[in-house]
This record gives sequence, C-alpha cells and structure tokens, in this order.
Amino acid sequence: NPPYVARCDAATLPPELRHEPEAALFGGEDGTDVLRALVLAAPSALAPGGFVALELDPRQAERVAGWLAEAGLREVAVHRDAAQRPRVVSARRSADPRA
Repeated sequence: NPPYVARCDAATLPPELRHEPEAALFGGEDGTDVLRALVLAAPSALAPGGFVALELDPRQAERVAGWLAEAGLREVAVHRDAAQRPRVVSARRSADPRA
C-alpha cells in the first residue's frame, strides 16, 4: 500500500499510526502524489496481462480509477473493504504485448 494520506489529514490520524514514518503515510498535499506516479508508470512497468492493485483513501477511489482507465489499463475496478468503503482500485494491462 503506497502512502496515500493527505497532509491536511495528519491531525486526524488515529494514535496507532502516529509512530509511522511520514514517508510511509503521506502522499503529498492531497495524498495522491505517489498514487499518480504509480498509475503513470504502470502501463510500461507491467508485463502484458499484469495486474496492479492500489490501497487508498476512499475519497480517492474514483479519481484513481479514472487515471488508470486514462492510462489505457483495462478491467479497472473499485473494491470495498469490510465496512463497504471503496478501499482498493485495481486494473490490468492488456495481454496483447502491442497494447
């Protein structure tokens, strides 16, 4: 799971997360810096048919799903956690090596 917490949410983190290194939690001002970089790299980093899944803040799910689709990945899906919050977005690179 990449760092996806927005810097502005630092004060609202649960106490058990406050011991974590900042680099493990914060993904920029809105929490999407690392997510965006991963999405941009995914088409060339994944093997044909390769799969990516990104844990994220539920408020980021639709935006990241859109980025994955724009990047040309297929089978973009938003997965919900046990509390029914959108928590993971996944996608697959085309199995066609020319795509």
